[in-house]
Amino acid sequence: MGSAGKRMAWLLLLTAGSAAATPPEELVARYAGTYEIDALLAEPAVAEALRRVAGDRVEQIHRNLSVTGPVDLISGWLTVTGNAPHGGTEHEAVVCVRPEPLVVHAAVLELGDIYVFASNEPYVNVALCVKDWITQVRSQHVDRLRQPAGVTMVRGDQPAGTASSQPRD
Repeated sequence: MGSAGKRMAWLLLLTAGSAAATPPEELVARYAGTYEIDALLAEPAVAEALRRVAGDRVEQIHRNLSVTGPVDLISGWLTVTGNAPHGGTEHEAVVCVRPEPLVVHAAVLELGDIYVFASNEPYVNVALCVKDWITQVRSQHVDRLRQPAGVTMVRGDQPAGTASSQPRD
């Protein structure tokens, strides 16, 4: 069994063995800012909602979340982004969880193609955390590193009108 398969088996065991699910209103306090990605995704209601929207692509989502940062809170959604080992810009994923009422949206990047999992929602209703992730993925994350055109950096001690819009590398 590969590492993604082992991780999925472990998550299923965690989910099956969970005696008490975290109440939705406590999900943010428990997970935001932590690295408890596996525990969040193993929460029974979250795991079930992810399985409902992504079906048999759940294992791919977990594999593409092998390397992550902390759980972020974006517009009220707990958000996990990451990539497969050595898979940045080719094999990435995002899972967004709105705690109450519980809704899960997700997306994966596979070799240039992005697949969005959001039940039967039209794109306009997809969680902002998924759409922002898509923007970053499409730029190959360059916008996080290089100042985009039309963005001006201003120091607090600069007189008005003297800021430079020249990108700094």
